[in-house]
Amino acid sequence: MRKIISAALALLLLAPVCALSQEYSYGMDAKRDTAAFRSMRKRMAVIRKKRPTVALVLSGGGAKGAAHISVIKEIERRGIPVDLVVGTSIGGLVGGLYACGYDGSELEAIMTGMDWDKVMNDDPSRLELSMQRRADASTYQFITPVGRTLPTDKDRLLPSGLLQGQNVSDVISSLTVGFHGERDFFKLPIPFACVAADMVSAKAKVWHSGDLCTAMRTTMSIPFLFAPVKTDGMVLVDGGMRNNYPAGIAKSLGADIVIGVDISTPGYDFDEIDDMGDIIYQTLDVLGRESYEKGVESADINIKPDLNGYTLLSFDSESILAIMERGDSAVVAHKEDFDGVAVRVARAGASGTKSRKAVDFNKTPVL
Repeated sequence: MRKIISAALALLLLAPVCALSQEYSYGMDAKRDTAAFRSMRKRMAVIRKKRPTVALVLSGGGAKGAAHISVIKEIERRGIPVDLVVGTSIGGLVGGLYACGYDGSELEAIMTGMDWDKVMNDDPSRLELSMQRRADASTYQFITPVGRTLPTDKDRLLPSGLLQGQNVSDVISSLTVGFHGERDFFKLPIPFACVAADMVSAKAKVWHSGDLCTAMRTTMSIPFLFAPVKTDGMVLVDGGMRNNYPAGIAKSLGADIVIGVDISTPGYDFDEIDDMGDIIYQTLDVLGRESYEKGVESADINIKPDLNGYTLLSFDSESILAIMERGDSAVVAHKEDFDGVAVRVARAGASGTKSRKAVDFNKTPVL
């Protein structure tokens, strides 16, 4: 499966590949990003008067993102304040929910309780269909999707992936009730940013404002598996194509201490590169390796769980639980690192930024 997806990724990326020069600026919109980053740095400077600022950076890796939750739970157990969350792909999803006020235990319940078979397909239940779509389903034998609006008419999902991602979008929307109208992600309970990749400019799109659901949907739009999101002149896919470990962005936003969780799959060794699939996969790794290595250098604590044997599609219940256990083991291995951070921030204690939280529409009806 990994080789099939890799081959599809290559087909999608071959056209702009020559334009993929490494881009280490904030993102595509330098003027707007610079202003927003400057404002966030001022906010971090105020916190710095009392203690070092702390950022949590979560990388992409599909189902392996369950390991992120182990780190979040350890941070909470120790009372370490988190002033900023930056994520890519599944790290953007988990990080976005954490930024919206979900704690580690709630995130674990979401991850283990999710019907991933449903999420990873485009067949909503009949009860979730509009009256018109129910009527269409009863009238027509076949219905071919040609795109849907998310969340406005200019945000159209292209029919260019195995999945349109409707169920993923619905899950994100249902878990972020209360923040659908928040345009500035730095005003969430914990300031938040996530990374997507633009197929047009071949640059990173750093989401720090706009529509939160769209941002979280685009950061995890794995090419070929999920249809990209077309919005504002961009065709956005998974942020891992440009920056899968955005620790440098956290530093640019004013973080003194970056706690990074790396769940990426390493590139192939000499003996593992044998066929066309291996070459394609390694080519993609080469494209993003320099930015990844810079991220590793930027992280003050680099937590990399041993997730050998699991892939970005290991969403079955047994694998999710095992990945979390691997995450717990990685936390134990970094005990001294967490001790050091806890001591450095102990003077001010927890940040207390979670003044409100998102509503889980699946558990708490809003009507």
